[in-house]
Amino acid sequence: MAVSAIGTLSWVRESGGRLRLGEKLRFQTQVMLATVSSLLPAGGDPLRVDLAAIHIPDSTDVTRSIEMMDDELPHWLRNHCLRVYLWGSILAQRDELRFDEELLFVSCAVHDLGAADTHRGKHGDVGCFAVEGAIAGDELARTLEWSPQRRDRLFEAVTLHINPAVPVEQGAEAHLLAGGAALDVIGSRATEIDVSTRAAIIEKHPRLGFKAQFSGRMAEEARARPHSRTRAVTQLGYPMMIRNAPFDD
Repeated sequence: MAVSAIGTLSWVRESGGRLRLGEKLRFQTQVMLATVSSLLPAGGDPLRVDLAAIHIPDSTDVTRSIEMMDDELPHWLRNHCLRVYLWGSILAQRDELRFDEELLFVSCAVHDLGAADTHRGKHGDVGCFAVEGAIAGDELARTLEWSPQRRDRLFEAVTLHINPAVPVEQGAEAHLLAGGAALDVIGSRATEIDVSTRAAIIEKHPRLGFKAQFSGRMAEEARARPHSRTRAVTQLGYPMMIRNAPFDD
């Protein structure tokens, strides 16, 4: 039987979010290749963006996802989710990608619910915090009466977001969520965005000690789930990558 690609919906259904025999080495190799790639200089000038020009859909679905963040995430993690949407939207401009703004926003809003106290361990024997976040997102999407196909896109965007690289072929929203999260957590592609734009995003949604807070949550995840992707990247120096991100905290 063919093994599904790590992080995809079919892989989650097969594995429960746990890296199986042989997958850990393959995943860690992908991390190392992505880390080397991120060190290469980007072409072109850094992109400067007026944040007022970044569109956030004024829809009931977006409002419900914001309410979920407000109710269930600590402020430092809520701000992270909002920054991820802004980073992802800017990367889309830079790469000239079209995407579903509502789907991306809701994906960003729910992507780290599995790292919050309200959801950790809530969904039984789940092997990854990203899967817990995807389950919570799917529950929200059901109440919003999304189609099964759109719910699957949301679920997979969230489960893929901790992969070291998510190609556009796996969905523009999944690609942008992963890119925005990697930028906010470890600074990946940060130099492609103008310093003033980066500062404006952090002023709008302050980091509030994000590095220390997030590192602590990921350390807990790595200890509790030895077969998780978090454990695999932690063994490759993920905490140091977080500390070295080009942000003060």
